[in-house]
Amino acid sequence: MKKYTLLVFGVIMLFGVLGWTVYAQTRSRPKAVWEYRLIVAPTTGQVNELGAEGWEMVSFSVYADNQYIYFKREK
Repeated sequence: MKKYTLLVFGVIMLFGVLGWTVYAQTRSRPKAVWEYRLIVAPTTGQVNELGAEGWEMVSFSVYADNQYIYFKREK
């Protein structure tokens, strides 16, 4: 009788774990919405100000003697 009780308990636990895993993977998650900003020939003050406002630098490039910095932040 003790083995049977342990077996039933184990099966219940297994189905509980599997059910929770399936539920957690199928529920919808809110998608992040981003806004972007491009700064041409930035100064250090501009970059520091954007950082204080929550902007994150994601790319930097130089083209035709101009510097371009691309920022993003979550809306």
